[in-house]
Amino acid sequence: GWELYAADAHAQRPAVESRFPLFFEGNYGREPLHVYLMALSMSQLGATPFALRAVPAAAGVLAVFTTFLAAIALFSATVDRKSTISIALLAAFFRAIIYPAVHFSRFGIRAMLFVPVETMAVACFWWAVSRSRRLESRDDFAVWLLFISAGFFLGLGIYTFAAARLFPLLWLIFVPLWFWLDRRALSAHWRHLLAMAAAALITALPLLYFFGRYPYYFVFRIAYVANKGKGAVEGWPAITWLLNTGRVARGLFWQGETHLRHNLPGRPYLDPIQAILFLFGLGRSLSKLMQPRYLFLLIWFGVMLLPSILSGDAPHFGRLSGSYAPVAIIAALGAEWLLRRLSGWLTKYMPSQRADRLAAAGLALLLVISSAIMVTDYFGRYAEHPELAANFYLEDWQLGQFAAASTADDARLFLSPAQEELATIYFALEDPDRLRDYNGSADLLPAGTPGLEALYLLRSAEG
Repeated sequence: GWELYAADAHAQRPAVESRFPLFFEGNYGREPLHVYLMALSMSQLGATPFALRAVPAAAGVLAVFTTFLAAIALFSATVDRKSTISIALLAAFFRAIIYPAVHFSRFGIRAMLFVPVETMAVACFWWAVSRSRRLESRDDFAVWLLFISAGFFLGLGIYTFAAARLFPLLWLIFVPLWFWLDRRALSAHWRHLLAMAAAALITALPLLYFFGRYPYYFVFRIAYVANKGKGAVEGWPAITWLLNTGRVARGLFWQGETHLRHNLPGRPYLDPIQAILFLFGLGRSLSKLMQPRYLFLLIWFGVMLLPSILSGDAPHFGRLSGSYAPVAIIAALGAEWLLRRLSGWLTKYMPSQRADRLAAAGLALLLVISSAIMVTDYFGRYAEHPELAANFYLEDWQLGQFAAASTADDARLFLSPAQEELATIYFALEDPDRLRDYNGSADLLPAGTPGLEALYLLRSAEG
């Protein structure tokens, strides 16, 4: 389908030749930032799976730190410094051990790249608001710079992942509610928000220009995954979305995604300990819903569930990548609340310092158990799954490596059976033009080229 559309689109508006395209039209469209970062990684580390996976791995590590920054920025003006640091550290820890975040940090696709970008947008925005309130100044240079930086990261998101196209909805929902709850915010920040919106628009403008020339690419991938796949009710998108809301909620707590390439089949997003702490944090946030920062956090969480709710195959943990940070922060609020409650209860029976240490030890034990569950599930059960190698085309990679290592550069390579998904073999060969297909189950073999070496490759399924 995407090849037919591309041919039709460029028949009306020829593609502009460029070594550095703003958008990659293959496979229903791919945002450019991850592609260029992978190219940079391979230029330094070689064309290997490690080089590809290094990009989301680096993004995942960075996202742990930026989640810490986002939590600091969100709560520094609402709770004391000690509690703020505790919440931020716990949020970073949860972001580091949430199973889908660990998985997609080690998976060579672009979903994880969005997380540090979204968290930096959140951090810069709330730092700017806090600094403006603290200094009681609207014209402080740092305040303007932080709002503009928030806009830059907001605009940058569109270059990372299709789910980022819904991210501006967070501010579109939150800002009117914020101004309604806090009338001073309107007079204090309307100019700042205009500057932020302008920065986001300018940052996104090159890619928006491309979408303006070929508007269907803006929605093509979204339209392709929307209301299709397992659980979709054909012709009734509203029913699909309603059912998907239940599937996503269920996926958080007890029945996760079943696609092996994305998850240990059926494993929920949160383990039991994380789920309980998340519910504590959700309750704490809902009890303070009229406070803008808690309202912002809940809207952030809700908006970042939409990419999975509005698409087929819910719950899709990759499309939920934008929720990793708000889920971690909400769980951190629950953990910090539990810590204070345990300490308060223990203080009735022992000195306060000892109670604090014992409560911290109890929470630490829960976090260790949660980490152990993740390690066991991912590095144990998932890694040993009997179908994992086939799902990640390990045989194709080994076949391509064997062919690349055992033949001359001008050898002719023949592969049976032919199939559409040859990317793994092409990647291993580094020269896909050498590869031809043939029918290994037939009696005749291609003769090759006189004077050149020929190698016939046969998949095990054909053997």
